[in-house]
Amino acid sequence: DETEEAEEVSQRKERWLAAAYQRIYQQQRMNVVALLEHFSFLRGRHAFSVNWVKDDYPKNMRDKVFPILIRPLDPLNVGISRNPLYTDYAFHKYCEKVGKVKRRYPKLELAKKKDDAEVDVIDYWWTDPKDGDIWHCIVVDGEFGKKPTKTDYMHIPIVVGHGDLSNYLNNDWSSLPLIYPTIDLWKYQCRLTSQMATMNMWYAQPHVAVTNENGMDVGDIDIKPGVYKQYPMGTRFEQIQVRPDLAIVQTIEQRVASAMQDSTFPKVMYGDAGNIQSGYGVNSLANNAKGRINPFRENLEMSLQHANEIMFSLIETFGGATGVNVWGKDAA
Repeated sequence: DETEEAEEVSQRKERWLAAAYQRIYQQQRMNVVALLEHFSFLRGRHAFSVNWVKDDYPKNMRDKVFPILIRPLDPLNVGISRNPLYTDYAFHKYCEKVGKVKRRYPKLELAKKKDDAEVDVIDYWWTDPKDGDIWHCIVVDGEFGKKPTKTDYMHIPIVVGHGDLSNYLNNDWSSLPLIYPTIDLWKYQCRLTSQMATMNMWYAQPHVAVTNENGMDVGDIDIKPGVYKQYPMGTRFEQIQVRPDLAIVQTIEQRVASAMQDSTFPKVMYGDAGNIQSGYGVNSLANNAKGRINPFRENLEMSLQHANEIMFSLIETFGGATGVNVWGKDAA
């Protein structure tokens, strides 16, 4: 509503979220959003889970900790299925040491496995298509560590977001990393660099041919600076200098490097105007360069908006009448 009361509630929620993210960073000992940015740029998508973890702490710690956890996940280990209306299911599959699994799930039949062996763990969430309830189970090495259980969650707590949204309707092109245009160029640049290194060897270490007009044995030749050695009469040394066209390979390599630069972070983003003289042209280029990052930023923002929605729903469901307190600090 457009009322002072509604605006005050909105501002309080914003202050609470700012402090909550500070607490989550300290809880995880890292900048969670920065890691999600890293995955977005490098792998073309990001993934994380938003869980109510108060009951997972030891009893004496439960009233002293922040009860909500945002945990970044490797998007290669996360699967998700969405329909046009909501998320059907999502899972996080990872490897864990048997010793850790035994401590958490002592009833599992893992006695025959060594503690340092690894087993697959699948954290699986799905939506009941009839009533919309959220269900959860944990599968460890083919056994239920946690049997299918109906939860009080309002949303599936696993969130997957895209990087550079190219074509949402085609899985092969639905989510691309920032470095995607450079993948083939990088391989080509490596080949060119290898060629230039080989060409430099021809200049620095030319082939030396040794002949003797009288057919006499010259013997072993060990050429060193400042060393005098006598060879049979009629011995000739001929240096065969192959001169590869190093300049043209260097030119191609520079063009490839420029193409890689322009397709990721153009120099104009950092103040290099190149051949453009007019201020208007430089400004346009700078705006276009910044726009290269917009899809990544917007997709991550939408994922974090969903994370905020999940956090408030967790407080509404599990926080009780007192809600959830969090401490933080302002910019000053």
